[in-house]
Amino acid sequence: TTIVSISDGSGNQVWPLPDGSGGTTGQGSTSTTTQVVSPQAAYVVTDILAGNTDPKQNPFWGKFQLLDKGVRRPAGFKTGTTNDTKDLSAYGFTGAPDDPTQPAIAVGVWMGNSDHSQPTLGGNLLFASDGPAEVWHAFMRDYMKGKPVPTFQKPDKGLVQATIDSYSGGKPGPWTRDTVQEWFLTGTEPGGKGEVDPPGLLYSRECGSWRVDPLQAENRGEIGRAHV
Repeated sequence: TTIVSISDGSGNQVWPLPDGSGGTTGQGSTSTTTQVVSPQAAYVVTDILAGNTDPKQNPFWGKFQLLDKGVRRPAGFKTGTTNDTKDLSAYGFTGAPDDPTQPAIAVGVWMGNSDHSQPTLGGNLLFASDGPAEVWHAFMRDYMKGKPVPTFQKPDKGLVQATIDSYSGGKPGPWTRDTVQEWFLTGTEPGGKGEVDPPGLLYSRECGSWRVDPLQAENRGEIGRAHV
């Protein structure tokens, strides 16, 4: 399917613009872009999403890793299923190669029915992992086959790697059963002035041991850094 124009809810055409401007559409050459996130923030999110195609980090979603002759291609990946299971989607992207003539690609796949009914297979409801994720994986694997395998480039400054509690995201303590290393914007790491998650989040002391208490996170009134 080729998109030739986009209109808003009132029927006004918003792309390409009536004056012919539209970036690289061939109908004009003027376009304005605005950087909305810092390279550091983009890298942190990318690092989280890239874990979804790494079996070592995510055993379940790792089955969607992109392999090319046995070499794993780093890729960010996320699926989505609406609450009513009528719209299923999968989105992902690869890193930019050093050679500007080689592709860096972002692909989104949506599945749903034109009558807005719930997609099913054999009478069973489908989820994003059942359909769009499989299509995304097959397309990316085959389209990128034989092409360079770049990594995601980390900014030189503004990031710090810290060891955190695997379940709460905060500084490890006597409650910690496992740890993991994660990237943070400088100052938001555990112990930083703007730390995201306080030590001991999710844990309560009872009967001489520590237990997980999810209500502690809910009662904070905010959502801490979480694994996607």
